Amino acid sequence: MTTLDPDRPWRGFSAPLGPSGAHALYGPPPWEFEGTCVNVSLRVGAAMLAPLVPEPLQVAPDPVVRISVFDFVCDCGLGQGFVQHRPDLAQQAEAVIGIGVVYAGKPGYWPSLLWCTSDVEMAVGREMYGWPQRLGSVSLTRRPLRGWEAGDRATGLVSRGDRAVLSVAVTLERTGQGTMTGDSGSLDSHIGRMPIFTQTTLADPMRPGLIERRLVGIDIANVRVEEVWRGSAAVELVAPETAFLRDATVIEGRWLKMRWTKPYAQNLIAESSAPA
Repeated sequence: MTTLDPDRPWRGFSAPLGPSGAHALYGPPPWEFEGTCVNVSLRVGAAMLAPLVPEPLQVAPDPVVRISVFDFVCDCGLGQGFVQHRPDLAQQAEAVIGIGVVYAGKPGYWPSLLWCTSDVEMAVGREMYGWPQRLGSVSLTRRPLRGWEAGDRATGLVSRGDRAVLSVAVTLERTGQGTMTGDSGSLDSHIGRMPIFTQTTLADPMRPGLIERRLVGIDIANVRVEEVWRGSAAVELVAPETAFLRDATVIEGRWLKMRWTKPYAQNLIAESSAPA
């Protein structure tokens, strides 16, 4: 393999490697993000959520589920030059459904479902972090140049293939952060004060027929919220994988303008087993 030959080095953090490394799909953490988010919080019975959360995670007492739709710019670990020269790749969107969980007594979130618009996000999410990402179409109302006004509406739309998945809408009523009852002060199921727990699921390269699973924890860093609006929210669920939320109670919605950093994940548990 020329990757080990000092006279013919292959460079790059991810495939495809090459002599220059310039064509690697993504670079190493930390990754820098900035953008906006519509976030709807739901109350769901713990019994409905338990089958969706792997052990040793446990559904949080009085759990909050959040549907978050993001419109953001990401440097993909390749620096600001990438952001400035490749807006076609750096400008991305994604949607995530996060379930409130507890691991070793520590509250956090489990991203049950996730859709993204970029091969970069899908590859790094599945390969490094265990995000359950699927390629989809994600759209979010953008903040008008005049700024938001009370009564404005921010809408997130998610589809996959030729079928709708879900939509969320927040009627913006007031500014300010605040904390909801039972919310533990978290800003969001994806970007907040609590860790995100995920699970990589990849074929074990050393033992054919086995799947290697790793439970990992991610502490999103440098979260800077620059503007927040809160208000009433509505959710429309279409795809069958979202059916567990159809009896949920909507708590409220938020729109956020923010920046954050995604570092390396921490391995918590690793095991190999035959596919179920």
